[in-house]
Amino acid sequence: MFRFVTKLKMIKNDLKPWAKSKFQHVQEKLQQNSNKINYVETRLIAELDSPRFNNWFTRLVKQREKLLLFHQKYWGRLALKEWLVNGDRKSKFFQRRANSQRKRLLITKIKNDVGLWIEDQPTLQQQFLDDYNSRFKSVVSNTRLIPNLDLSSLVTKDDNDILVQPITFKELEIAVWGIEPHKTSGLDGYSASFFQKYWDIVKINLMGCITKFFRSGKLLREVNHTFITLIPKVDQPHTTSQFWPISLCTTLYKIISKILVYRLRLLLHKIISPFQSAFIPGRSIHDNILITHEIMHKFKMIKGKTAWIGLKLDMEKAYDCLEWDFLFAILHQLGFHHQWIGWIRECVTSVSYSMLINHAPTGFFKPSRGLHQGDPLSPYLFILCMNVLSLAISKAASAPNSGIGVKVCPQSPIIPCLFFADDSLLFCKANVTVCHTLKNILNNFCTLSGQIINFHKSSLFCSSNATRAHKQLVAAIFNIPQRASLGKYLGCPMF
Repeated sequence: MFRFVTKLKMIKNDLKPWAKSKFQHVQEKLQQNSNKINYVETRLIAELDSPRFNNWFTRLVKQREKLLLFHQKYWGRLALKEWLVNGDRKSKFFQRRANSQRKRLLITKIKNDVGLWIEDQPTLQQQFLDDYNSRFKSVVSNTRLIPNLDLSSLVTKDDNDILVQPITFKELEIAVWGIEPHKTSGLDGYSASFFQKYWDIVKINLMGCITKFFRSGKLLREVNHTFITLIPKVDQPHTTSQFWPISLCTTLYKIISKILVYRLRLLLHKIISPFQSAFIPGRSIHDNILITHEIMHKFKMIKGKTAWIGLKLDMEKAYDCLEWDFLFAILHQLGFHHQWIGWIRECVTSVSYSMLINHAPTGFFKPSRGLHQGDPLSPYLFILCMNVLSLAISKAASAPNSGIGVKVCPQSPIIPCLFFADDSLLFCKANVTVCHTLKNILNNFCTLSGQIINFHKSSLFCSSNATRAHKQLVAAIFNIPQRASLGKYLGCPMF
């Protein structure tokens, strides 16, 4: 792996001056090309049958098309819609678009913990580093023991044989082509398009590099060093929490992660609860939306004295707060092979971060918890952890007269919860005992996993037959604001 990474560095050092001389002055070259075309056209008017000027004109037109094509592809990467790429090739249009994007991502000031504005760039950078270092720092003891999570050992010996078998060229090729070619590169500076375009040249060396990881179980520090780029959640962010931290992983790491993902996906259908719809082959977001519509209709039309409630939960910084010991305990209890767990452990724990603040790499820190957004493996590890909550609620709902879960009709199965990644809907009776049982399950899960419920973004809604006393009671138990309706769920309005 070290040799391959060194070769990539050497190539990059050679490419930098070449790219600078080849592509730096595209606008000037376009202008020169236009001037030459105008000159040749003038001469052709006087000498229409001149082979020299006709051939010259043809070469100039082809040169112009190549320059425009490069210009279109380069700026097209910054366009959000395909029509911006294909609909107009005028340089001023794309230049304005790019400039507005840069200004939007520029961070000129931020508020600190006591509400004072910070405008000095070194102090601003340190504020981000301190806040994100704290966010990714574990709050639990290194020696704590995770209790039995009541997880069945669902991964069989045959499954483990598939998970830990030697990788093949076919797997490697699928992983390389499974990465978006023009996604922003990480520390290495190479996007997937480089490996895809020069596949026949690099595949042998790349295979040796990736195989080295699967044999040794160790990653080079620089392969898993990740830039965190900050995407504003709002138009004018004031605090560090109003940014999404998106990880820019190196392409080598993404290839390893993709191989692990493709193997893990084969087992998810039998490991993950049927109430989780995200990232599972054969399951769809539309399943959750349709079921939720049916439940909302039941809540609206229900009669009688038994009132029901629904909880829409929002997990605060869900990926960032996940405790590593909880994740590895889940993998052990599900029966994954120790070698597979070792690969996952290395991918998760060997990461280090630098932050891109105003396009400049800043600082260095190592996390002790959390998954990095932008890693292909992270969503799948996260739903394995959320599956513990889903199974705990399902187990409580299966007890006689538990009051947890709702039936859409008398013949239907009980639906205690619906999950789409960290988007959670829970259902139970508006009863003190039932609500306390459900709250204890949530508290226990949050304590073990490190997840934090965002009470400001979470909501509670009741069936139409719920009295004012019911609403006040359950709102006080969960400490979640009560709403008249669910509002939007997975982007769709619920009435």
